[in-house]
Amino acid sequence: SSDLAGAGAQVTICGRRASVLDAVATSTPGISAYVCDVTDGEAVASMMHAIAAQCGTVDIVVANAGAATSCSFSKTDARAMRDMLDVRA
Repeated sequence: SSDLAGAGAQVTICGRRASVLDAVATSTPGISAYVCDVTDGEAVASMMHAIAAQCGTVDIVVANAGAATSCSFSKTDARAMRDMLDVRA
């Protein structure tokens, strides 16, 4: 993200922890931050509308969210699988 901002792109990062986002945004010119849980579709839609209003069109989205349970596959239930997949959708 700092390379993109350094090249002149308007970069917006998002995540669930404001302190981490603020640290990046305040230390890197050209980066703004939104607190957003990407498993909440309404929150994502609201964030994308706010970004579009602030920056204009959104040209690139880099999805880098991830989640995993720590157990063997044979012990993973349908709910745990759904939770892991929802983060990536």
